[in-house]
Amino acid sequence: GLRGYLKSNCSFRSENDLDAALLQAAPDLSLTLPSFLNLVRQHAAPEEPALQGFMDLSGGGEKMDAEICTAGLPHTLRQYLRAMPGETEELFAKCVEAGTKAAGARQSGAWDLAMYMAVFMLSARTLRLVRVAKVFGGR
Repeated sequence: GLRGYLKSNCSFRSENDLDAALLQAAPDLSLTLPSFLNLVRQHAAPEEPALQGFMDLSGGGEKMDAEICTAGLPHTLRQYLRAMPGETEELFAKCVEAGTKAAGARQSGAWDLAMYMAVFMLSARTLRLVRVAKVFGGR
């Protein structure tokens, strides 16, 4: 059902977190499609792995070279969103590329934590969307 889908495809840490998010998305206990999609978007991936990835890659600094970010993000995605059978490194790299474009991030220069987090979340959402597309008849 719906709860099972959200638990499997979103970053809720507990039943209580899921319940709170559902009540916020549907205070009248009637979840609309736009509310459901927003819920899935907001919880595409946990923030902690991205925070840790930025700190590890930047050595605790406030900014980091964009090339290092885009090289490290596919690993972070793969590590925390776990590769499914048939998913390649290339897929994760393409999701990061899409997330980079969607966030309006530059391919060169430095990224701060906010930009890194935005790209990570958009990349995670892209990966989730690719997975859903495969379930519903995609390749």
